[in-house]
Amino acid sequence: MVSNFYLDLRSPGRQRITEKLVEQSIDLCRSRGIYAEREGNGLLVRVDLRTCYLNPGQAEMFNVAIGYTRSVHGNHL
Repeated sequence: MVSNFYLDLRSPGRQRITEKLVEQSIDLCRSRGIYAEREGNGLLVRVDLRTCYLNPGQAEMFNVAIGYTRSVHGNHL
């Protein structure tokens, strides 16, 4: 199962995204076998559950996030 996401790196009150934040976020994704690249104020993230490294808790949270996204935005990502 491959899922694609846009992850907005802005937080309330944050005016700009620093290069350090982008690099740390991409490095964190890569350490888990998740592809990420910068797009605007966030990241394009591709998660392939066959090749990424998630512990059981992370996998459960990923499934919760998928379920929430589908319930709010429909069954298309």
